[in-house]
Formats: sequence, C-alpha cells, structure tokens
Amino acid sequence: MKQIIKTSIFVFLCTLTCQQLLAQNKTETELLGTWVMDYNNTLNDIHDQGGKTYETMNSVIRDRIISNYKGRELTFFENGTFGLKLTDDRKANGTWSISGNKLMMVSSTGTDFDYMIHKLEDNMLVLKTKEYGNTKPIFKNLHFTKN
Repeated sequence: MKQIIKTSIFVFLCTLTCQQLLAQNKTETELLGTWVMDYNNTLNDIHDQGGKTYETMNSVIRDRIISNYKGRELTFFENGTFGLKLTDDRKANGTWSISGNKLMMVSSTGTDFDYMIHKLEDNMLVLKTKEYGNTKPIFKNLHFTKN
C-alpha cells in the first residue's frame, strides 16, 4: 500500500512539473518576435504618483521620455537574445530568459531589467515594471503589440 501511495505521489509531481515546463515553453514561444510599444495605452495606465510626476515635468524631459518609449521595438529571438530599437535609431541588445512569469533581460552593457509578464495573449504583451527601493517608475505597465 505504501508503495502505491509513493508511486501515485511521484506520478502526480512529475505530471505537475511537466505541465509547468510546457507552460513556460509556451510563454517563451509566444514571446518570440517583434513587439512595438503601445505608448497611448502605456500612458493611460500610469499609476497615481507617476501620473502626477509626468504631468508636472517640463516639456524637455517629457519629450525625452516620449522619444525613449513611443514606437520602441523590442524583439525576442529564439536563441535567447533580444534587440531594442528606439525611434531615433538608438539600439541595444542582450540576453533574455523567463522563470515563471518573470522576464529577465540583461543588456550587453550588463544592465539588468526585470519585469513581470502581466499579460501575454492575442498579440498583446503587458510588462509590469519593477520598483527599485523608493524609486518608482513613471510607467507601471509597458504595453506592446506584436508586429
């Protein structure tokens, strides 16, 4: 009887682990390709403090934020690398990986970018930005559509 219970638990755990691996592989596959930032939805999704901060910025800083985010293209490649292209043709690249719903990106200069995948469906990607200590990002969620 003990052997049957042990075997049943083992089979259950193996099945659960396989399902988690398949779900992660599905997420990785869905993430592949080029995503373009939906700046209007990103802007509309500003959290309370960030919205106030954004509204009170001088126009030079606000224009710089717009040029850094609006039209941003983020491409995930199957080999675990990514490319980032801004509308002014500035580019960055690095590596990416997924653990559960956490997307980890490391640029070629060594900068870490950690996001939570809030939504990934129907050619829509929403990344929840990470807070660093008392520093809160202007954009709580980054909205992308698949190109």
